[in-house]
Amino acid sequence: MIFNILLFSPTHPRKNLLNQQLGVELAHRELPENKLHTNSQIKIAPNCTTYYNWLEQEEYNKLLSIMNLSLQIGHTESFCYAFAETMLLGIPTLCSPCVADNFNLPLNLRKELEVRNPDSVLEIKNKIIDIYNLSEKETRELSLCSKEYVKLFAQQNNQKLKEMLSTILNSIPN
Repeated sequence: MIFNILLFSPTHPRKNLLNQQLGVELAHRELPENKLHTNSQIKIAPNCTTYYNWLEQEEYNKLLSIMNLSLQIGHTESFCYAFAETMLLGIPTLCSPCVADNFNLPLNLRKELEVRNPDSVLEIKNKIIDIYNLSEKETRELSLCSKEYVKLFAQQNNQKLKEMLSTILNSIPN
């Protein structure tokens, strides 16, 4: 079985693309069936990586449909759209503590998905292998939990945003 891993992100030093790709490369040595799909132009893991340029939305959606795991293990994020997108699609997404904090991930998801030290290529590799080794039932549960949590998070924050904007609008004199 091919284990497909997604890493789509703008190229920026704080996105930690090098360590994420190296983590996949190390995991590939133990799990030759893992395959990284990335838009990164940093080509350091050619044995297990398919590199993409621009994809039309339909092509990107097809690619997302075959993913088993996504990586968003950057050093800093104000909001990680890619994390929200993949989690809402039920794709477990490894993340850094800043993303886990921004999304206020509960402990059960942090345990499975958070890479506590984004600079540790070995920790990234080990988390990939941990997800790969989940049973089919555990994988389904993690996927469903990921999807449901981000839906709930969005609903809660949308309500807070509406209340905040309403307060601001009501305080402005006509």
